[in-house]
Amino acid sequence: MPKRLILDVIADDFNPDTDICIGPWCFQDAEHIYPEWDRVDFLNPFSSPGDLTYASTQALALYENRVQDLAEHYNQKHALALSDFAWRHILIGWYLHLIQVSYIRFEHIRLFVEKYKEDTIEVRLAPENTDWVLPVSHSLSHLSSRRDFDYWLSSVLLRKIAPPHWTLIDDENFKAEPPPEIETHTVQHNDNPALKCKIREAVLKWIEKGRFEHIHGTCWRSQIFLNAFLSFLPARPHKTGTEARKVLKEQIDLSFFQEEYIECLDFLAGKTEPECFKSVSVFAENLKTAQKKTYKKNKIRIALPDVFNEVKKLEHALAHEAGEKIIMSQHGSWYGTVSCIDFSHATEYAQYAFFSWGWSDHSLKGRYKALPSPMPTRFKANRRKAARSEDLLFVDNLVNLRSARMAGQPMPTDTLRRRYEKKIFLETLHDGPYKQTLYRPHIHHTGIDERGFIKKYFNDIRILDSNSMDEALLGCKLYVSNHYGTTLHLALAANIPTICYWTDFPPMTEKADRIFNLLREQNIFFNTAKEAANHINSVWDNLDDWWNAPKTQSAREIWCHENARTNGFWIWEWMKVISRL
Repeated sequence: MPKRLILDVIADDFNPDTDICIGPWCFQDAEHIYPEWDRVDFLNPFSSPGDLTYASTQALALYENRVQDLAEHYNQKHALALSDFAWRHILIGWYLHLIQVSYIRFEHIRLFVEKYKEDTIEVRLAPENTDWVLPVSHSLSHLSSRRDFDYWLSSVLLRKIAPPHWTLIDDENFKAEPPPEIETHTVQHNDNPALKCKIREAVLKWIEKGRFEHIHGTCWRSQIFLNAFLSFLPARPHKTGTEARKVLKEQIDLSFFQEEYIECLDFLAGKTEPECFKSVSVFAENLKTAQKKTYKKNKIRIALPDVFNEVKKLEHALAHEAGEKIIMSQHGSWYGTVSCIDFSHATEYAQYAFFSWGWSDHSLKGRYKALPSPMPTRFKANRRKAARSEDLLFVDNLVNLRSARMAGQPMPTDTLRRRYEKKIFLETLHDGPYKQTLYRPHIHHTGIDERGFIKKYFNDIRILDSNSMDEALLGCKLYVSNHYGTTLHLALAANIPTICYWTDFPPMTEKADRIFNLLREQNIFFNTAKEAANHINSVWDNLDDWWNAPKTQSAREIWCHENARTNGFWIWEWMKVISRL
């Protein structure tokens, strides 16, 4: 009897004896059909963190090798003469993301085929000729976590490498949903109640046109001041720069990507090309908007991260073409610590300079400047004013089971292990800390039902469902996290008692590992949930004694100096560095 391979979500007729699910996403919204699904032994597309890191490097290298042809194509299409570097910046949020998303799934399916190649398999596939409408680059990020697109992606890849004796059945009931609605990212100026009516509008308009864009953690006052500073700063010739893409071209392994994958990538690129690049009129409209700004050779522009903002990308591309010095800055975690190469990092590091939260070296060459950041600085100040609670704030990770970028997705077995680590953590807590636990599921959750899983075993636990957790974090007695993210940087910078645990995801750089070891030595960071919970039990009644101990504070301060540097006079520090660039 043939086995049935399932690429989509299981149906009511699922039979674990004869059905094989390609991955844990097959059980999304269908866990009730087979409650034991999380005991299934799924394949991982990469066997080690090192393999994942190397794949991310080769993905960027492949993109770099294709940039010249892409630039030539789009210059001809839109009657332009932009440089390869400009097009590299404009296209990376779509094309490199496509490479990462598709190669993760290709490798997953390739390993599955290798394991079951001798078996008789039948599988239902989404039609290959499905048309997708992607208005902007960010549409792919939304689509890749959606059921219909993921099913189609797996189908395209499996058609290419399925053994000839497998039975491939066209799914006549498949229907692609309408394109996702992408929320436009706009700058929110909510800290200036003194500015009213036309005066306020004029000030904000001047800021928008200026050379200092809305960097996370800045307010309108600092934006006005730095805009004025950059406007009056004399234009000086460029210093010798480095470009990450040139380094990576020397690292490409031409044998890494199989010929079948390259053929699939070309097909997928044609099917997912965003309208903002494909449509001459849409591109022209965005370009016209970008051309309204003034660009001057050798002037400095502190730029907002823009990988998913089509107009901003064009503004920064035009600024580069005009000879401006573009500086980008860190706006969250993973920068400088995670060894996998993310597409946003790849474009931001390649600019004239990059302002980090404390680190100054990376595997990608660039001009890194370690500086205090306004974002953790502001959060630290807010902690001093916050009303305190007795809460143990337990913050959960985003569970995105479907295709995602290489730097942002645990492997399938890691996802399931993390689920049961949460259960172990809460089971191990004594009554004192458990009764004070406030569980925070991720608000952008697109995977399996983690909230339901927690409530199933811990029905009395309190759950924080609000869109923002700033108030809860700023006031909590103890912050606990089962993942690495921006909140960890903010908590440690604000000197909030913190305990975190995870195993080997995300893969860290060697230097980041050494810095995290300092946290491990002082019982701030653990490898297992049980160890973390046992330590909480031992210090809960005298938490401040442990947290304020000299060795604990020293480890926190060293980590923050490297990863979450703060300074109430950060503007002055930035001005000094900018003046030398």
